[in-house]
Amino acid sequence: MKKPQHFFWGTAVFFVLLFSFGVDHAKAQTHAVPEAFLPQTHFEFPAVYKGQKLQHAFPVQNKGSTPLEIIEVKTD
Repeated sequence: MKKPQHFFWGTAVFFVLLFSFGVDHAKAQTHAVPEAFLPQTHFEFPAVYKGQKLQHAFPVQNKGSTPLEIIEVKTD
């Protein structure tokens, strides 16, 4: 029996979105901007055995006043 592997993709996705869509608050006061908001920023997957596939969706909300365009998302 192989040891289970743990995946912590939620944290990786959060940081990618945080750094990709950060808002300069000084500009936000004078210009309309999109603002990404993730109600859930972390998800710890249960033990996963070789060959098993898991997935988890992270909802992203736009709290800004212009359309939010997500160009790319990377996981760890």
